[in-house]
Amino acid sequence: MKPQIRKIGKERTGELEEFLSLSTPNSSGFEGVGSVPILMVEAGVVKMMMDHIESTNKMLKRMMANPTRLWLSHAETCDFLGVSDNTLRDYRDRGLIAFSQRERQIWFHFDDIEEFLLHQRKEAFQYKS
Repeated sequence: MKPQIRKIGKERTGELEEFLSLSTPNSSGFEGVGSVPILMVEAGVVKMMMDHIESTNKMLKRMMANPTRLWLSHAETCDFLGVSDNTLRDYRDRGLIAFSQRERQIWFHFDDIEEFLLHQRKEAFQYKS
């Protein structure tokens, strides 16, 4: 049985989320019972993902070193969630994530970020054999 291969490059990184969220092996065009999809990711995309993981790791280490610092700036929250400035602003404007504002500075409490993520959570699905 030949595995199905999909290549993800810089110009098609949106496909990665789609690929990882498949509800069944056949929903993306993978044919055959038991076929195993293989994901090939370009080096530049892997580097981008590793940079994001590293920046998130550094931020979490800073937070663990100072547990009283439970507030993240707008930029830190963007980095943590892996979203753009405009996307986070859209989440705020639509009331999807709570925030505090003092003068022009926006702050997000880590508990509110966690609650936002929990509301985005999808239950695991099971493949039927």
